[in-house]
Order: sequence, then C-alpha cells, then structure tokens
Amino acid sequence: MIDDGENKYSFDVIFNQLCEQEDVFNSIGWRHIDTFFKGQNSTIFTYGQTGSGKTFTMFGDLKDRHGYGLIPRTLEYIFLKKKEEDKITCSMVEIYN
Repeated sequence: MIDDGENKYSFDVIFNQLCEQEDVFNSIGWRHIDTFFKGQNSTIFTYGQTGSGKTFTMFGDLKDRHGYGLIPRTLEYIFLKKKEEDKITCSMVEIYN
C-alpha cells in the first residue's frame, strides 16, 4: 500500500528497473496461464506513461531468448502445457494515439 497523504494505492507487485524479464513472468505470467487452463479468461494489461517500459515488458528482446518478454514467454508456456486435443485461440488489441 502506498499512501501519499491524499490517495492510497494498492499493488500486487512492483518491479524496479533491475528486475529481469524472467522475474516478471515468474511473478505474474504463469499464474494467468494456469488460470486459463482451468477454463477462466485471463488478461494482462499494461498501462503507464510513454517510455515507461510497457512494450519492452510485453515483448522484450525477441532476438535473445533470455530477453523474451511476457508475450513470448506465455506463448511458450501455453504450448508446453497444452494437450494435443486442446484448441487455442488468441486475440490482441494494440491501441496507438
């Protein structure tokens, strides 16, 4: 909980600039996929100031597996966990001003 005297803010997790992409996935990514495989919808939503790292967090460095962001890591995890008979559909919305 963060209290600035006027407002109170609650966060599940806060990552600083020193955390690795793997840390973000291990903290939130796999939980969403496990929930998805139990039949529930799941969304990971990024919001923040321009230049704050949203796109990097979601995609990462696609040339280096160590630098993969949430999207490539979750896709990899889905295809490792899925059964042959599972049907998977996916959609993504990207909004630019």
